[in-house]
Amino acid sequence: MIITPAGQVRDELGVKPSSLQTLREAMLADVEDRDGTGVRAAVPDLRICGKTGTAQVKNDKGVLTDHVTWFVSFAPYDQPRYAVVVMIESGNSGATICAPVANRIYTAIKQCEKADAANQGVAGHESLGGGHRS
Repeated sequence: MIITPAGQVRDELGVKPSSLQTLREAMLADVEDRDGTGVRAAVPDLRICGKTGTAQVKNDKGVLTDHVTWFVSFAPYDQPRYAVVVMIESGNSGATICAPVANRIYTAIKQCEKADAANQGVAGHESLGGGHRS
């Protein structure tokens, strides 16, 4: 379901909820599993779902000329509030180049939320992740 800023449903995605849940869990595993390609995006106490990627760029003769790498993500897993996409032209790998950039962005988000909570005098502010890393 796509919701406009006014909160009205604009369109349906046409995807089964079980399929979306499988996708969410796979993206979570890509960041939280130590063998996942997105593990370098991980931030303590924030459950990030992500996927790395690399595309080949070829010229009109089919000769490889470059790569575009990316890491696409959202967080926190339980109640997503943030989406971060890092795309780098001439990158080597989404895992080694883009995921660490996303880590810095999510770390900054956590620091901003912590500072906002302190400025508002909110006692017992919940962590972004609502859980722990496995």
